[in-house]
Amino acid sequence: MNRNMQDIKNVKRLRELEAKWLNGTITEKEAIEYSFWYNSDQDMPVFIPSDIAKSKELHRKKLLRSIRKKISNEPKKISIIREKSKNYTVFKYAALVFIFITLGYLFYKNDNRAPIRTIAKAILPGKKGLILTLGNNTKIMLDSVNDGVIAVENGVKVIKKDGKISYEGKGTNSVFNVASTDKCRQYLIELPDGSKVWLNSLSSIKYPISFDSKERLVEIQGEVYFEIVHKEHQPFVVKAGEQRVEVLGTHFNINAYSDEQYIATTLLQGRVKVKTGLQQTIISPGQQAITAHNTTTINVIAVDTTLTVAWMKEKFMFDNTELSTIMRQIKRWYGVEVKYENGTDNHIRFSGSTSMGQNLQEVLKVLELSGIRFKVENNIVTVLQ
Repeated sequence: MNRNMQDIKNVKRLRELEAKWLNGTITEKEAIEYSFWYNSDQDMPVFIPSDIAKSKELHRKKLLRSIRKKISNEPKKISIIREKSKNYTVFKYAALVFIFITLGYLFYKNDNRAPIRTIAKAILPGKKGLILTLGNNTKIMLDSVNDGVIAVENGVKVIKKDGKISYEGKGTNSVFNVASTDKCRQYLIELPDGSKVWLNSLSSIKYPISFDSKERLVEIQGEVYFEIVHKEHQPFVVKAGEQRVEVLGTHFNINAYSDEQYIATTLLQGRVKVKTGLQQTIISPGQQAITAHNTTTINVIAVDTTLTVAWMKEKFMFDNTELSTIMRQIKRWYGVEVKYENGTDNHIRFSGSTSMGQNLQEVLKVLELSGIRFKVENNIVTVLQ
C-alpha cells in the first residue's frame, strides 16, 4: 500500500474513532488504539485530519469541551452513608467521563488544574522481596540470597527458587517460621503442605514447618491470597484478627490490614467458613465476609473478585473507591508517606485501573485526570485541594 492510500485509511479510521469517543460508544480496545495514536511520535509531527483539528492542542480542547458538556448534562450522583456519629456525610462522586484509565495515561487534562509538582527523583514501584524468620529467630533477607537451600531446620530444607520459597522434608509442628514482606515488596510461598500463599506488601504469615496436627493453622497480618491443597481430614485454618477462616481446599483472599476499616475475606473458588466469636457463616464464590476491627459481627456482600485480587496481577484497580483507600495502597506499594492538605476531601470516589509496575509519578498522573492534584517531595505525597 502506498503512502497516500495509507494516509486515507488512517484519516478514515481516526474520524471513526473520534466520533465513537465523543458519543460514548467507543470500546476499550478502540480507546487504547485512539490514545496510542495520539501519544505516538511525540517528537515528530503527527498528521491530524483538518476536519478533526489543526493540531493536537486544538484536538485536546475539542475533546475537553465535549467532555465538559457531557458532565454538565449528567444528573448529579451522590452517595450518602451514616457514620457512627449519626451525621450524614456526602461523598462527592467523580464525574462520569467516558475514560479508560487502564491505558495508564490518556491524552487530555483539566487545563484549570496545575500539574503534579515533583521535587524528588522518580519513586520506583515495589518488587519481589521477603524476610524469613526461622524458628531460632534467625532472619534471612531473600532479596540478597541466591537460589538453593537457604536453611535447614529440624530436618526440613527451606528452598528458594524462581522467586518463591518452598519446604522439603518432614519436621514437627512445634517449629514455626514467619514470612513477612516490607513496604514495596510482595512474595510467593509454598507451605509445607503444598498450599500456595501470596503476600502483599507489609504482610506476614506464621506457620509450622510441618503440618502434623488435626488442623493446618496459620496466622496472618496484612493481605494474603491463598490456594489451598485439599486435605479432607485436615482443614486449613487462617487466623486474621477477629476472623477465623476454615477451609478444606479453595482459593481466597484475606485483607486484614490494621489501617483498613474491615477485615475482608473474599472467596474465589470452593467454600469457606468464617468465624468471629460465637458467630459464623459460610460464603460462596463471589462473596466477601467483612468484620470491623474489634467487633464480632460478620456481614456478607457480593463483590467483583477481579478487583480484590488485582494486586496479584500487578494492577491498581478501583471501582467507586474512596481516595483515602487508594492512597493507602499507594503508601504500602511505594513506601511513601501520605498527607492531605487542609480542606481536602479524601472521600472522593474514583474508578479505573493502572499498572503497579509504573513509577509513582505516572500513577499519580492517572489519578490527576479525575481532577485530584498532588505534590511529591522528600518521599511525601501531599494530596492538594
